[in-house]
Amino acid sequence: MEDLHAQKNIEALRSGIPPDGVVKQFTVGRKSEIDQLHHQLEDPQHRTLLIQSDYGTGKTHLLRYIREIALDAGYIVSLITLDAKSGIAFNKLDQVLGEINRCLKLPSQQGQRGVRFLFDEARKKYNFSSEEHDNFWSK
Repeated sequence: MEDLHAQKNIEALRSGIPPDGVVKQFTVGRKSEIDQLHHQLEDPQHRTLLIQSDYGTGKTHLLRYIREIALDAGYIVSLITLDAKSGIAFNKLDQVLGEINRCLKLPSQQGQRGVRFLFDEARKKYNFSSEEHDNFWSK
């Protein structure tokens, strides 16, 4: 399994894309954008962020960076791509939501994606919670 993981990382680097999990180490510059991203994650009042720029300016890299720092901060994330090659129709909400659910990643689940792991984690926390079960879902 480690050989497969290493090969995937080598191929990603060969194509000029940092492998998942190490995007932060390959991010240079962009100090103001990165500071703003950290501020967005730390302040619960910030809910939306729009990233808009020309082709080739690093939007995808920045989104992958956001994904990593959000996972490090304990957020559950899902990063999907909607384009002509992805096979997901932007105007079909069921396809978009399906892809979001398939790509969900939890900070505690290394390499595993999907809504199933979110439900498994919630069930574990509910079963092993020392608090009253009535308060669990509100938290």
